[in-house]
Amino acid sequence: MYEQKIRDDCIRCMSDLIILGVVHMEPAHAYKIRKVVLEKFGVTLYPGNFYPKLSRLEKNGMIKGKWITENHRKKKVYNLTTYGEKFFKDLVDNCLIIIYNDILKRLEER
Repeated sequence: MYEQKIRDDCIRCMSDLIILGVVHMEPAHAYKIRKVVLEKFGVTLYPGNFYPKLSRLEKNGMIKGKWITENHRKKKVYNLTTYGEKFFKDLVDNCLIIIYNDILKRLEER
């Protein structure tokens, strides 16, 4: 049980990367992003944390939102920008190196 909590906390800590990953797969609106994360990872991204993350990712040029009307409802659909695509791929490619250098190596230092 506690192991699941730690896993869920790790997923939430990596939610920026996961959001970029969802949008990397295909453009998506906020509800769909949250739904994919819940279905694939079993973790709920709560609105109070999730929407500020989306805004921050957009403000920093990693995603770009565009308002559309679908079934008489407005939705903001997010796409990865060129910068966001490069950042996402670099982070995924270097994830183990980052974990080693930023966590394990520091813990080994005396």
